[in-house]
Amino acid sequence: MQLTNFDILNAAVALLSFLIFLIHWMKNRKPSLPNFLFRIFLLTNSYYFVVAALIQSDGILLVPHLFRTGSIAGLVATPIVYLILIKSLKNEKWKNKDYIHFLPALLYIIDFIPFFILPTESKRQAIESLFTKGNNATLGFNEGWIFNGTFWVVIKVLQTLVYSVVCFISLKKMVEKSGVSFKKENSKLILLLYWLSVYLFLNTIPVALSFANLSGLNGWKVTSIVIFTSTLITCLFLLFNPEVLFGIKGIWINTKESNDAAIKDTLISQDEHAGIVENPVSTIEKLLKKEVPHLRPQSSSENYLSVLQVEKMESVIGKYMSETQAYLQQGFSLPQLAKETGFQLQHVSAFLNQHLGESFNDYINKYRVKHLISLFEQDANIINQYTFESLGKIAGFGSRSTFINAFKKFTGQTPSAYFRS
Repeated sequence: MQLTNFDILNAAVALLSFLIFLIHWMKNRKPSLPNFLFRIFLLTNSYYFVVAALIQSDGILLVPHLFRTGSIAGLVATPIVYLILIKSLKNEKWKNKDYIHFLPALLYIIDFIPFFILPTESKRQAIESLFTKGNNATLGFNEGWIFNGTFWVVIKVLQTLVYSVVCFISLKKMVEKSGVSFKKENSKLILLLYWLSVYLFLNTIPVALSFANLSGLNGWKVTSIVIFTSTLITCLFLLFNPEVLFGIKGIWINTKESNDAAIKDTLISQDEHAGIVENPVSTIEKLLKKEVPHLRPQSSSENYLSVLQVEKMESVIGKYMSETQAYLQQGFSLPQLAKETGFQLQHVSAFLNQHLGESFNDYINKYRVKHLISLFEQDANIINQYTFESLGKIAGFGSRSTFINAFKKFTGQTPSAYFRS
């Protein structure tokens, strides 16, 4: 096995990507979705270049089962860049339709299954045969049983090019309609996302030229130089600006989604107060059919809450809850909280659901459970003076079942087990 400068470049890219992955993993063991996706991108990038270095140095003959698996990493990494952009800018959660982006990778795996399951020695002989035919044979992808090699050459080039253009256009539109606060607070994240779009495009050029035999250069060498340089820039940027992987600093609000969340929280709160709902989640569709005039969904326009606005809401709402103990009121609702604190209903709903990561009812019930625990710590005999239903009503719960379910959710124990332990 002989190492060349280009093998060293491939190995260096793999090491850089893996080191950045380790740094961010050690700093945050519970990453946001965009952060998690970026870690997958770094790992797939690292794996791709490990395989590339092994192929160019003939080291792949020592681990033949890795041959052709690097392309799986490449087909996964490209759509992940797009998903990082979307999930970062729109605070979106993972959706089932997001899996569609990985169909090319799945199709590639299916196409190459006969090759992947070959015995070690047979696979080694096949690789040696490719090596004797030169780089074009190695880059040909002719081992599939469904498609010929040209199909996968075109797919790899088109996939990267299309995602590069889509990422750039999506980001440009989002930035153009955003306000000054968004651009100022998230300037480094915007810069990174623009760069990733360019990164994909840069990777398209040498691969396309070399596969088409138009460059007159070794495809592996051209690709290694370009991707090493672009990956080095990316890794250095992340080393000095690690915070960009945690998504936007404020909150993007989709008015319609916030209205829907507000409707659900308010209707569930009303029915819990009436003692009707045992399992609120299972009745959401029914509840949404009710007429709630002051909560009718508005248009799906978007707006941005800056870091300062989010911090103000956190301070004002937290102070209001502590000083007024409004949560002790049975039937206390989201519209009441918004009105009393002076914020728009949709903004409060987005603040709770997106910033704090919990529904209004969970937010209120957590205060109620803490209040009961505080009363118990002040006077342990309270448990003998009231029934659990009465204790629940003292804390603002509308029914015994709601009280018990909420208490168990936040403490891991039923009230009986907790107070009598």
